[in-house]
Order: sequence, then C-alpha cells, then structure tokens
Amino acid sequence: MEKKKFALLSMIIWIVISIFLTLILISGFIEPFAKFNLGSKFFNNEGGKTMISKNIILMKEEDILIDDMNEFNIECSYENIIVKIVNSDKLTLRQYGDPEKEEEYVSTFNNGRLHIYFNYENISRNFFNISIGQNYPRIEIYMPQKYSKKVSLSTSSGSIKIDGNPVWSDVMISSSSGSINGEKIDASSLSMEATSGSIRLDFVICKDNAKIQSSSGSMHLGNIKASRSSLIANSGSIHANIIESKDEVYISSSSGSIKTQGILTEKFNIQTTSGGFSVNNLKGYGYIVSSSGTLKIDDFTILQNTDIKASSGSVNISMIPSQNYKLNLKTSSGSIRCEMPVSYEGNRKNRATGIVGDGSLGTLLVTTSSGSIKIN
Repeated sequence: MEKKKFALLSMIIWIVISIFLTLILISGFIEPFAKFNLGSKFFNNEGGKTMISKNIILMKEEDILIDDMNEFNIECSYENIIVKIVNSDKLTLRQYGDPEKEEEYVSTFNNGRLHIYFNYENISRNFFNISIGQNYPRIEIYMPQKYSKKVSLSTSSGSIKIDGNPVWSDVMISSSSGSINGEKIDASSLSMEATSGSIRLDFVICKDNAKIQSSSGSMHLGNIKASRSSLIANSGSIHANIIESKDEVYISSSSGSIKTQGILTEKFNIQTTSGGFSVNNLKGYGYIVSSSGTLKIDDFTILQNTDIKASSGSVNISMIPSQNYKLNLKTSSGSIRCEMPVSYEGNRKNRATGIVGDGSLGTLLVTTSSGSIKIN
C-alpha cells in the first residue's frame, strides 16, 4: 500500500512539473501568454532580453552608398533577414524590434566590405521566447538592383527571404534554425544552407557551382542552371523542376524522396538512403543508388557507362528510342522485364544481357537486391 501511495505521489509530482514546463514553453510560443513572460522569469538572468513583443517598431534606418562596396555581409542571431531588390542608387537598412528588448545593429565599412552585426556579449536571451507572426525582430535590406558584388547573409535562429531578382557574384546564405525563401537568384557561385528549416527557390542561375543543402528540412526548387549543381538533404525530401548543369549534378537525400522533372547534364551522381527517386527526363551518365525505395526514370538519354542500383526496391526505366548501348541487368530476388532484345541467364532468369543498336554509347548496368527491373 505504501509503495502504491509513493508511486501515485511521484506521478502527481511529475505531472505538475510537466504542466509547469509546458506553460513556460507556451509562454514563448503563443503571444497571449507572452505577457506573463514565464520563460524569462525562470530562465533569464537579470536584464535578460526576450524576443516576443507587441512593441515592434522601426528602431533604426540607415542609407549607404554602394559605389565603393564590393562585399555585403550581415550576421544575425534570432532576427529575420528580408532582402528586397529595388531600383535605387543607395542601400537602405531598416531594423524593426522592441527598443526595450533589442540592441541596435552595428555597421562597419572597411576595404569595400560592409559588415552588419549585433553585439550580444552582455545579453542573455531566452530559448523559449520564439517569435511568431508579425511580432518578430527583423532586418529589412533594400538592395539596389545594380549592386552585383559579393553577398553573405547569415542568421542563427531566424528566416531569410529574398524578394526580387538579384544578380550577384559569390553568394553565401545560411540559417541555422529557420527557412530560406527566394525568387530568382543569379550568381557566379551559390552556397546555401538551412540547418533546420526548409528551402524554397523559384529559379537559380550560376556560372560556376550551385550548392544547396538542408540538414533537417525539405527543398522545393524551380529551375536550376549551373556548371555544377549539388543538392543535399540529410533529413527531408528534394523536389525540383529542371536541373541543367554543363558538368555535373550531385543529389543526395538520407531520409526522403527525390523528385525532379528533368536532369540534363554530362555526369550525374544521385543517392537516396531511405526514399525513392523519380525523374521525367534524364540525360547524362553516372551513378544512381537507392538503399530503400523505387527508382523511376523516364526518357533516359544515356551518354556513357551508367550504374543503377537499388538494394530494396524496384527499378523502372524508359529509354529514349534510337540509341546505341549495352544492357546488363541483374536481380537477386525479383523479376526482369525488358522490351529490348536480351538473352536471359540462370534458372530464374534473374540476369539479362543485350545490345541495343551498335552498343557504342556504353553499358547500362542495373542491379537490384530485392525488387524487379523493368526496361522499355
């Protein structure tokens, strides 16, 4: 009986603690509870600053001439970054926040580099007070359309949005915990990373390399034109329209599907650990590997030797007619169906080889451990 009472008392104590901690969390997420500021009272040091506020106003505005600027760099902590491309001769910065809770940004200009940052050395911020809706600190950047040099945008816990069609040189954009959204970005090179958040882009043009990466979040991309394209999602799906790369396309998803309307390149390397891969138009040669998921490839124009493997899942390939290549099809546990003339081997006909045309373009090697193969 005593043990039951003790267990019941312990359960009640844990329930009370859970409710208490939940209220603290809610006080940071939901605005009506923010006035109680529970998270700040119990977790902030004296003088600590919170992020939610109804008193978001224009705190600071600054106009900067860009004639001698060859690099724009901004580093934020929890502030959102909004870039708007405008027809102007000057760059305008506007900071929105709560003057009682926020510090004004600092700007320095050295050797053509404009650096915008915040001095948080003496500020203790509350993890639980996460901004929602319009009540958030943010930096609005009105960037002249004619500015075409280097750009670096970075925020630790905030989103980044680009409105307009900038034409920049080297571009680096990163958000540790927040989404990245943009329309058309034209750059010499692009490096974009969202550690914990989604990425949405309508159009990317790069003369050199375009690298887009998300550690935990999906990618929704429009057309991409670059010399080399690299799309990496550690935990999340990748959806893209047409990817055109003169040299190479690399796509990797550890946990999520890969879907694209077209991949047109010289060489491709596509890997998915847990999720399928589908493309409606594929041109090039290289490797496609899936550990767990179906591979569906339509209108494949093969350029050289290509290796396609599926450990657990089927492979369906539709080839462009009137090509010259060899076929080598293998499955450990599954069937093979091929509309091209092939010779079957083995008692279960789990291996097939053949030549289409004169076979001069190379060999299409398709292997599955547990799944069927269909070629037409």
